[in-house]
Amino acid sequence: ESKAIDPATMNRVLAEFQLHDKLSKEDLSKLRELTDEAQKLHKDNDNSAAEHIFEQVLETDPVNFESLITLGKLKYFKGELEMARDLFDRALVVRPELEKTMYRLGR
Repeated sequence: ESKAIDPATMNRVLAEFQLHDKLSKEDLSKLRELTDEAQKLHKDNDNSAAEHIFEQVLETDPVNFESLITLGKLKYFKGELEMARDLFDRALVVRPELEKTMYRLGR
């Protein structure tokens, strides 16, 4: 168990995995398309549109790692530090082995 993540966040993400596990292959494919579209918008500096799509993805699949990380970066650079922190914390629970997540948390 990580000391870096509070138990409430840990429990929240573990519960959100249940939503993820209920998604069909078609749902996951559509979410992949949306995530790809959002990444392209982000690359093209249309961050507002990208942010909106990442938020849509997370409404359906709250443990979508790519959306958690990229939306976290977007929120961080907008100065929305609490929201960014929450997104990075959730990403860390989803994929604790990825060093970039911990790096972005500044730990």
